Amino acid sequence: MAYKDFMNPDLAWMPQQLRDRIGNHKGDDLVIIDTRPAPDYCAGHIEGAAHFDLYGVSLNDTRSEALAAFIWTLASLMEIRGVDYDKTVVFYESNTGFRAARGFWFLEYLGHEDVHILDGGIRAWKMAGFPL
Repeated sequence: MAYKDFMNPDLAWMPQQLRDRIGNHKGDDLVIIDTRPAPDYCAGHIEGAAHFDLYGVSLNDTRSEALAAFIWTLASLMEIRGVDYDKTVVFYESNTGFRAARGFWFLEYLGHEDVHILDGGIRAWKMAGFPL
């Protein structure tokens, strides 16, 4: 579902879009990131999802040196989870909220052009009847 009046109409993916993408054998170019707290991730997550709780990732010192170090660290943390500029990235959390949006924003800031949020988060995924 595209939201035609938004600057990025493909930002939010419906659960079926993600399920179709997982199932079409293009999994090597898809990175799914679960941004919920670790206990929630361990209790069940979308197949193939990496865990990255972005809640505590922040920077208070905005001097150029600190900002450069922060950006390098953030890029490294994303790379560890399989993110690169040639892959589609989908963030999710319990619903469509702060943590997933933070991941989206970080990657947009880093210049990634194919990043999305699961509309409704894992709740919508489960309501659609998809497995964890």
